[in-house]
Amino acid sequence: MHDAAEIEQVTSALAAKPHGGQIVLPDVVTGVYVLQIIALAARHRLPAVYAYAAQVRLDGFAAYTTSVARNVQEAARYIDRILRGAAMGDLPVQASERFLPVINLNTPTALGPTITPSRRRSRFLAGRSRRGSKGRATPAPASSSTGRCSA
Repeated sequence: MHDAAEIEQVTSALAAKPHGGQIVLPDVVTGVYVLQIIALAARHRLPAVYAYAAQVRLDGFAAYTTSVARNVQEAARYIDRILRGAAMGDLPVQASERFLPVINLNTPTALGPTITPSRRRSRFLAGRSRRGSKGRATPAPASSSTGRCSA
């Protein structure tokens, strides 16, 4: 996808298919048009899975993601090692070992699926309906079902 018109066309085509869905990979185009992609998925009642929890906070359906903060910390450790003289070729290649499913609690209601108690090991977010007075997401209370759930 390269522009807004193509995003509309692809989303409509996916929504027309029975049991259609969308996987939104991270790149420049999806980053620029993320709000349109989320709105189109909602309008067409199309389940979409995103790369980051931030898109779920913007009312996307779900994400299968890593901890961005942890990835940045690991990158900083690598940079520190290089600045201290380590050769880049001597550093091990690393990849994220832990992925987190994140589901928006508001979106499944609109799409129709039920989140069973056995699925409550995921992180659940309330989405944009919990916006504070300045448009920023407000943290959910610790006792709320929108916080981290346990089995």
